[in-house]
Amino acid sequence: MKRISVICRLMFALVFVLSLTCPVFAAETEKITEVNLEIEAYLEDSDSSGDVSVSTGDRTYRIGNIEVLNENEDWSEIAPKISVDLKAKKGYRFGTADEEMFSFEGDEVTFVSAKVKNSGSALTLVFTLGSDEDDLSVQGLSWNEEDGFAEWEENENARVYQVKLYRNDTAVGSTRTTKNTRYDFSEATSKSGRYRFMVRAVGTGSERGEWETSEVWQVLEDEDQDLTGGVTASTLPSATSLLPGAARAGKDQWKKDEKGWWYQYADGNYPSGRWAKIGGKWYFFDEDGYMKTGWVKYKGTWYYCEDSGAMLTGTTTPDGYSVGRDGAWISQ
Repeated sequence: MKRISVICRLMFALVFVLSLTCPVFAAETEKITEVNLEIEAYLEDSDSSGDVSVSTGDRTYRIGNIEVLNENEDWSEIAPKISVDLKAKKGYRFGTADEEMFSFEGDEVTFVSAKVKNSGSALTLVFTLGSDEDDLSVQGLSWNEEDGFAEWEENENARVYQVKLYRNDTAVGSTRTTKNTRYDFSEATSKSGRYRFMVRAVGTGSERGEWETSEVWQVLEDEDQDLTGGVTASTLPSATSLLPGAARAGKDQWKKDEKGWWYQYADGNYPSGRWAKIGGKWYFFDEDGYMKTGWVKYKGTWYYCEDSGAMLTGTTTPDGYSVGRDGAWISQ
């Protein structure tokens, strides 16, 4: 029993000594309250190859291991997540890991988490590349039906664009990634159906814009042929039944009643309150679905449709006004 008592007293003395030395250690180290890092990323557009550089001019700590935590992911879909180990130099320690203590230069990043380790001698920081501050909206979505290209306006904040294609509301293939403001869907739209595409901008890292959706492009069977049956200004107004070559059951077809001409798709739907490209030409249909002729005002811009209903482009209208290649009236 005496020996056990001696051992207990020795253990108590050791704990007492350590309790005295620990405050001394804390007093001799200075707490690091700011972490300033410069981030540079060299990443590919659609895969996980690349490199991330992290540096600092601070002398109180050094950069340790840098690891890409999601290197097997598609970085056009998921933001690269980076882990960085920081090592406090002699005489310094990390006391906290609040988001406010971190500042970044170079490529924009989004703070995820930070954790102090080894009694303050180390800290692990996790961030994703990119921020949510830039405007990544995409405007001007349209179909170039002559070539089968999806097109949209450039966003200067976009690193790449993601594009999805749908046929009759069913996805066609996977999400595509491109640096351009147009995508060739000519092969993917070879079958008849109602096509639309969606596009969004991808920023420098984790930023993703909202998906924007185009208007529907109705691709007809044998689109390369004259699907209107040779409609001209002289034949269209005088016709009293379905246009030649369009009377087969289950096909897209022109129709006419006492109010005027309208266009019916094979599924029974018809364009209304918008433009529709039929047989390589643009036609405008009012809210009731009837084809318009003459001057048409659409979203604040005037266009001219001849007697056949087809929009005039790059020419002079019968009443002496000029229209551009896009059909819009050129004001003097």
